[in-house]
Amino acid sequence: MHNWMFNPDAQAAIAAIDAGRIGEPFLVRNESLWGVPWASKDPTGDWRTDRAASGGGIIIDGAYHAFYVAEAELRSRAVRVYASVSSRSGSVEDTAAIVLEHASGATTSIQRSSASRGGGAGAHEIHGTEGSIRFRQTEPAILNLVMAGISPPAGIPQTPALELYETSVGDWRPLEVAAAPWWEGIRVVFRETFDAWEAGDEAPVGLAEAGRALALVTAAYASAERHDAIEVAEVAGARQ
Repeated sequence: MHNWMFNPDAQAAIAAIDAGRIGEPFLVRNESLWGVPWASKDPTGDWRTDRAASGGGIIIDGAYHAFYVAEAELRSRAVRVYASVSSRSGSVEDTAAIVLEHASGATTSIQRSSASRGGGAGAHEIHGTEGSIRFRQTEPAILNLVMAGISPPAGIPQTPALELYETSVGDWRPLEVAAAPWWEGIRVVFRETFDAWEAGDEAPVGLAEAGRALALVTAAYASAERHDAIEVAEVAGARQ
């Protein structure tokens, strides 16, 4: 679905990058740690921790979002993947540390875990030669509630949705972005997909984009199994 790409904050960040406001991006840091698997509404139970039902754990369930977002933010495809995974329960990995090396020479660092009981501070940052962008992060306790399918309390104070540091300015400042819940991208991608199909057009995210994401997921699993870096081209094949 690539729904993160349809969130207003992601679109505002990429627009700022395309406008040259942080220079040439060279590093993405994307970390999210929580204490429970994402809540499932499926009446058959917690399928996310069952490899036979899910096909994998935190990489295919959560880290893959960071893959396609990082390629867009760095304006460069990942060519090499290194991943290390572990598990505390179930038959799937619940913790992953992943490094992507991009064709441009840029680097992406990703951490994901559903086994960090207290939650983690989290980070989503894009660093360039002339500045940086950082995204607002959900408080760890609130993130655990969201992941457990529990509505968080209303009126929680939040920092600006997006902040920009420009070397020429020398200070962090809010970057204008439309107010929206973090799940807004899911609504948008469904709406634009259905509108495109009704008009007889291609969906905004199609098989090529899905295949690319799957190639990166496959490379991450291969790396974790071999304990070595994996060339994306080695596993991509027809998915490119």
